[in-house]
Amino acid sequence: MEALFTSSRRKLAIRLLITIILSTYALPASAKQREWSLPLPKIVQQLPTQTLTYYRTAPSATRFEIGGFLVSFGLVFVDQPLYEWTTNKDCAIANRTWTHLTNLGDPRFHLAVAMLLGMMGSQLGEDMIYALGYTGVNTGIFKATTGMSRPHLHEGTRFIGPTFDERYHGMPSAHTASSTAMATVLHEHYPGSGWVLYPLAGMIGLSRLHLEQHWPSNVVVGAWLGYLSTKHYYKLND
Repeated sequence: MEALFTSSRRKLAIRLLITIILSTYALPASAKQREWSLPLPKIVQQLPTQTLTYYRTAPSATRFEIGGFLVSFGLVFVDQPLYEWTTNKDCAIANRTWTHLTNLGDPRFHLAVAMLLGMMGSQLGEDMIYALGYTGVNTGIFKATTGMSRPHLHEGTRFIGPTFDERYHGMPSAHTASSTAMATVLHEHYPGSGWVLYPLAGMIGLSRLHLEQHWPSNVVVGAWLGYLSTKHYYKLND
């Protein structure tokens, strides 16, 4: 138990350090010279109107985007063979790497970065807060509605229907959705960075397979959901 507690503190310290570093480099020079502001109350005031508009407006997605999202659900029929083909649990070094990647994709870590940037008055932080918030809500609805078993239960790709049981929140992957949402926001602010950010989000998705938390379909659907949720937010605010 003591070793576990030490490990948890180490992970928390690493995440806080990464958050501070990312926040420092993500801010424009002018923002770094100003004192910290607290724009979060402004975001809270705008949230009801913004959210009502978000969910009342039909997503303006391309046929390719809609088709890709719908087709990704079809992977459910080949989840078992794909999962067995892509995972390897016999390599200790690889397992540690997957664990570090999955920690980097933790939605709570992403939200901490977003809130810190938002408190610094960064538009990047505000966009992250909205994108992560909507992605999180959309992901949660899918999870609770589909009720898909996780691989570590060894029940196969089983659906039990609406549930709040975490063990049956396999569809979709929240880590992948959140990571893709973050990649999409960063790509909007730093064009040309997508060739690094999206593959990183994909690697985080793979880590969820190797840690027996999700099936391949869960990862692909999560990636599409994070991307489309964020794109919808930006199109409403163009």
